[in-house]
Amino acid sequence: MTAVLERWDTSGDRRAEFLHRWAKVTDSVLRGVRNGRFRDGQWILRLLEQTNDYYFITVEPEGDDLHLVTPAAWHAAHDAAKDRIAPLTSVLLGFNAVINNDLPQATADVLRDEWPLTMVPLERRYQDFRIAASIIGAAVPEAEGTLTAWLDDVWVQALMLVTAADAAWCDAIREDIEESAARRAHLLCCDIDGRDVLLSAPADRLARLFPPHHEGASCRVSRELPIWARAEPMVS
Repeated sequence: MTAVLERWDTSGDRRAEFLHRWAKVTDSVLRGVRNGRFRDGQWILRLLEQTNDYYFITVEPEGDDLHLVTPAAWHAAHDAAKDRIAPLTSVLLGFNAVINNDLPQATADVLRDEWPLTMVPLERRYQDFRIAASIIGAAVPEAEGTLTAWLDDVWVQALMLVTAADAAWCDAIREDIEESAARRAHLLCCDIDGRDVLLSAPADRLARLFPPHHEGASCRVSRELPIWARAEPMVS
């Protein structure tokens, strides 16, 4: 992470705007582990490492064609940084991809390594996860409410992945998670009616309310918008 930041800072790559904040999250989690803030610090370290792996596969090795391993939410974040989008929006696009795309899958990965869990150890994992989530949510004070709303979805999504009936159903859940992250990337970048309400909506409600089409002229995401089912009217 330090090497990537040094390279990006030197070259003026604006993807560093997100990574500087995520590095602070990483440092805060590591400090929490050293200070005994978590019941099982080793489990949190595995979760942090797995989450970072999901991110770094979209940027390393630099110069390679990473198209096939880069989810839509990360495409939006990386492309927006090149397009000189507002710094806060660039940061939020990165946190959207980490929280809404990567973290549910990373959490599922580390839970799956020890599954099945009985109620008591599972609750301990959840409490440690909530502490880590509080650190992530505070990383962008300008949008802490939005990040906290996103984080509320993660644990349930992870459990859905772990308890999926078979590989095909797990893939369907993963696809839904990645599409929700893509929807939120569009909300951050584009002029969509009801944007502020939609941005913090739970993933299941967002799927029902998100408009299936919006005007191309107002869309600042380079990848074509997926076609979803017709959205329900939004009630404020």
